[in-house]
Amino acid sequence: MTADKCLESFALEVIDDFTTTGICADGIGILVDVDEGYTGEMGFTWPDQGVPWGLTSVESFDAVQRLWQVMNKSWDSVFLVANLQTGKIECSFFKNDQMHPWRNGRNDYLGAKDKFLELYHQGA
Repeated sequence: MTADKCLESFALEVIDDFTTTGICADGIGILVDVDEGYTGEMGFTWPDQGVPWGLTSVESFDAVQRLWQVMNKSWDSVFLVANLQTGKIECSFFKNDQMHPWRNGRNDYLGAKDKFLELYHQGA
């Protein structure tokens, strides 16, 4: 499978996962960290619904792992941001050292939330 197909599959799985939450939002974002044997994530909504969400389906976890493998493990985290009103989806890939200006470790929810808001308002 090509990287483009894997990215498309990942995006569709994430959006499908979000729709099962029952949360109403105009936009979503999810930051997914990937490593050997590890996948962690933080989900965000616009406007902020105050309800955390994350990946729940095996298919979503498989899709992100497959994307990571196909892209030769060239990134540590992917940030998917989607405008559910327009259908526009953007994915940004980061190495750990690229996230230090806005993220203070894997559990920095507020830093990741601020980055989501920045990415969302830039154009997703």
